[in-house]
Formats: sequence, structure tokens, C-alpha cells
Amino acid sequence: MSFKTFKVKKNRHYSRPRRFKLYRKPNWLRTSAIFQSNCDYDLKDADQQDWNKLTGLTFSWNPLHETAMVGWRYNRETKLIELCGYYHVNKGRHFTEPLMSVKIGERVDTFIQVDYKKKVYRVIIEKGDDIVTHEYPFTHNKSWTKRINLWFGGNEKAPQTISIKMEYQTG
Repeated sequence: MSFKTFKVKKNRHYSRPRRFKLYRKPNWLRTSAIFQSNCDYDLKDADQQDWNKLTGLTFSWNPLHETAMVGWRYNRETKLIELCGYYHVNKGRHFTEPLMSVKIGERVDTFIQVDYKKKVYRVIIEKGDDIVTHEYPFTHNKSWTKRINLWFGGNEKAPQTISIKMEYQTG
């Protein structure tokens, strides 16, 4: 695999290029990401705390249902990218406190594991020797899933073009 630059253009939510891929009962999705210098956005209000979607897996055609994701946002005070576990389960939205922060230009590896026997999503974030893990239970029995593409917002659209270099692997 090689890194590809994904961009969310100014005043948009969705990224290009768009990738649509179905998987049957994947055990994991690995994403390596390098946030580019234009990820230092400023929304100038409380929406700065909203989580964007880096990547994820959804077991529904509607990504607001049965989903495990890695969320990200730019912290203006620390000038770091914060990462979290972000889930849509049983029509509810759940996200963790920031699990890890990375500098712009620094590589981070994320893993979403699906444990079908224990019915648990596991989000793992690695930066060098620093590793954090978060688990969240799910209740569905679905086996087909699709990858979630990079998405900016909450309710706000990108205030500037956002670029992230990423590569994906699924197994």
C-alpha cells in the first residue's frame, strides 16, 4: 500500500477521492495517517470541539447506525490533532475523550477491530511506542460492512481545504 492524499475542499464535508468498498465480516481496518499543515483549522466557536471522521467501518447503509470510527479534531490551544473512538450503536452517538494527540506532519496508525464473538468494537491508536485502546459493545449480527471515508464536521463544513495522507489495509 502507499499513501494517498485525501482532501476535503473548503465549504464541503466529504473528501475526494471517494472510495467505496464492501467487506464481508472484516476483522480489522488499519489506517495510517499524516495530517497536513492545512489541518490547523479555526471555526472560531464551540464547534471547534466537534469531531471529524478520519475513517471507520459501518454495518449499515446509513453511517449513523452500527458504526465504529476514529474521530479527529484540531486543538487551537495545543496546536495538536486530537484522536478519539467514535461510535454509532443502537441509534446513539458515543465518543471518547481524546485518546491521543499528534503533531501535524507526524504519522499515526489506527486500527478498528471487530470482535464478533464478544460483540465489541476495539479502537487502537499507535504513535511510535505509544499505544491506546478503547472498546465499545455492539448488538447487531450483521456481516457486511463498508469503509467510511474522511469527513469534516459535525454541523460545520470545512473552513479551508483539509488534506490528510492516508493508506488503508483490511483483513
